[in-house]
Parts: sequence; structure tokens; C-alpha cells
Amino acid sequence: MPHQTQSADTPVSYVVRASCGSASLRTSYVQWLVGSAQQFGHMAEVLGAGALTAEVVTLDRPEGAQVDETWIAEARYTFRNRAALESYLAEHAPRLRADGLAKFGPQGSVGSVQFARFTGELVRALP
Repeated sequence: MPHQTQSADTPVSYVVRASCGSASLRTSYVQWLVGSAQQFGHMAEVLGAGALTAEVVTLDRPEGAQVDETWIAEARYTFRNRAALESYLAEHAPRLRADGLAKFGPQGSVGSVQFARFTGELVRALP
């Protein structure tokens, strides 16, 4: 992924945006990300593979949105630096993505979700 020059110590944000065709599909996707008391979700696996933080945001639908418009959820992760993200992408992401695609890809068992991924330098975070 192309990126601007930055310090080796600069934290990096990695965002996976999931566009779901219905509210119920988004709910299923978010439950898969978060997990349950009996089973860790995808977010915990990304944390175990090197992310420092993880959060899920279900975006509000714009006012006046049509019934059939997309429902969006974002999984947002922070990595220590670009090298940590690149290590995650090379060593862990293929396996974790395959699991998600099996459930939510074009031939997914739960339904089809469209994914977009973004990376960027974390400029500042406040508690």
C-alpha cells in the first residue's frame, strides 16, 4: 500500500469498511467481529496478530437514505507502526480475510458484504 514518508515510530491506522445490503446483514457482520462470551471474534484475532487497539463503528445512515441503500460498519485498528501493519498483512491477514470471505464474501454462507480497506498515519489520538 502506498504511503507518505513517516517516522518508524508513527502509529498507523487500518480501517476495514464493510458495506452491507441490509440492517440484519450488518448486525450479523458486527456480531462476527465482536464475538461472544463463548467465542472470540475477529477483532480479538487481529489484536492477537499485532494490532494495539480495535473498535467497531456502525455508521449512521444519511438523512433521506433509501430503504435499499447500504448499511456500513467500520472495523478500526491501530498498529505500532507501518512495519507492524505490513507484518500483519503478510503473515495473518490472508487467513483472517479468508474466514470473513467464507461467511460474508460473494459466495458467503451468511450474505455478501463489500469490503474496502484504508490505511493512514495516526496524527493524534485523545482519550
